[in-house]
Amino acid sequence: MMNSSVLLALVLFATLVTGNGNLQDNGNGNKDGLPTTATRDIKAFPACVTDSDCAAVSGLGGEVADFKCFQSMCFPWANKELQGGQATCTKSSQCDSGHCFRHSDRRKVNTGICVSQSEMVHCFSHSECPQPLQCVNGYCGQQDYLEAIQNMTCTEDSVCQDLLVGKGCCVDLSGTHWLSEKGSKPRKCCDSDVITPPENLNSKQLQKLDSKLTDMEVFEMNQMICLALPDQMMLKLSSCLKFTTTTTTTTTTTTTTTTAPPSTSKTRRSPQTSDTISLNFSLALLLPLGLLLH
Repeated sequence: MMNSSVLLALVLFATLVTGNGNLQDNGNGNKDGLPTTATRDIKAFPACVTDSDCAAVSGLGGEVADFKCFQSMCFPWANKELQGGQATCTKSSQCDSGHCFRHSDRRKVNTGICVSQSEMVHCFSHSECPQPLQCVNGYCGQQDYLEAIQNMTCTEDSVCQDLLVGKGCCVDLSGTHWLSEKGSKPRKCCDSDVITPPENLNSKQLQKLDSKLTDMEVFEMNQMICLALPDQMMLKLSSCLKFTTTTTTTTTTTTTTTTAPPSTSKTRRSPQTSDTISLNFSLALLLPLGLLLH
């Protein structure tokens, strides 16, 4: 008869090989055998930061359902048909992974989702997550969800920094969505001040961009936007011309003035002046001679 300890060991080995154990490696696991790569479909379950991001979400076929934000994905928690095989739960013991993530509003949303151990990690930086996961909305998650959140509109720099998707909330002139949004100032998170438009804009698009910049003068941001544009594009926009740098060449003419040295020649006396002096001298000699004769 087989020893009971040997039989138990064989059962455990068979469980791990067939993939029914909690330590199953899905081919993308870490060194401990714990799965690190989620299998979320971002098309079926779009990215979100709060529940408000899920308000307009529907099923892939247009089905109406109550989508709520679970970590960083909109999920139809009450509609089994739209859940795409995602395991749901009310407690961790119901999940093969041993981890049930519950929505913050437990009174209204009474169903959670099963997640891996790595996805339950709270994070404040990307380095806190095992590869290839990134820190997405406070939890370790997929890279494509992080990129989708970065592509959302923003209003404040601090939000971008907290979500680890940029240094600030930048003016977004990429694509052509701004062409139809009169008077608007679209923004997205980035690491610069402005997300510049494509360099191959046609003349009509350049004209609309110029009009957009004119409309945005009220925000006193035109100089920042214009200086962020490529030089060739900037020169084609009348609203940016006052911010262009022009180089002026100045020719300086130097005039040299030569001063003649003072004259050292003596001044000649006029003949009239010399005769007068001689006459006075002669009279002075004759006056004593006349006194002697008397």
